[in-house]
Amino acid sequence: MALCFEDKLYICAVFVLLSSVGLYFYFGRSANSNLQNQPLQENSSSIIESNLITSAYDEDISPFDIAQLDEIYSHDDEEKLINLAMLEKTAEAQELVKSFFAALTEIGGGRDKANYLAMNLIRTFVKLISNIRVTDSSRYKFDNLLSIIMLDNVESMEEALIELVDGICCEIGLGKGNSDESIGERVRKYVEQNYSNHDLDVSKIGNYLSLSPSYATKLFKEETGEVLSNYINRVRVDKAKELLMLNIYRIEQIAKMVGYLDARALNRAFKRLYGLTPSQYKDIASIESDDAE
Repeated sequence: MALCFEDKLYICAVFVLLSSVGLYFYFGRSANSNLQNQPLQENSSSIIESNLITSAYDEDISPFDIAQLDEIYSHDDEEKLINLAMLEKTAEAQELVKSFFAALTEIGGGRDKANYLAMNLIRTFVKLISNIRVTDSSRYKFDNLLSIIMLDNVESMEEALIELVDGICCEIGLGKGNSDESIGERVRKYVEQNYSNHDLDVSKIGNYLSLSPSYATKLFKEETGEVLSNYINRVRVDKAKELLMLNIYRIEQIAKMVGYLDARALNRAFKRLYGLTPSQYKDIASIESDDAE
């Protein structure tokens, strides 16, 4: 019985992705820091991948269309995309992926052509994934990667691939950090050392971790259950509580000591977390202290 397009795609994709990713997740690879400015590992499976992926479309896309698509995403383009990712130039890598889909639209687009382009991009991402030590391995499992090809429309497929670029670039950046400490531990130490700086925010922490702000927030929440921006405010407010009980500093001074620009900003954060202003908290705490005595 003849296989339909989806069946052929699935069978080829299984072989391609498992052959590329399987060995990595079983045996592991070298740390990301050793990959900077080094070519990705190549082996005979790359040749098999190319032949398998192309053969899946032999009956669905004309040789002329394949030639056009190979011009849109050429070997040089693949090298450029890999280099941008390895250098953690996320925005540039994402713009490059967008340019491939824009070029696809110019030649008439179509679902079959989009699938061909997406599959070749995924093959590139598999090469990258198999050369880095990922922290979020579930995101790069075969079913998740294959689901991109199965999305309802080309726009969704493009968005998913762009998001995948962000994740891979972040994983590469994460691998350059201290692998002996978790994200949560590194963030807690950094915030403890820098909470008094008024410019400390999620972006600053992302830069410290070599991650995008959104991915840093995602990893921190997965580990701690807390939103990163909320954690920063909680640390500052808790430090403010300690200073309030010393009865030495004015609220305006305390606000600046814990990283807020003025007393109003501290008041807002304090009330959001505890339902009280700093002054109200101090009065209540003082009464409770007197009663205890």
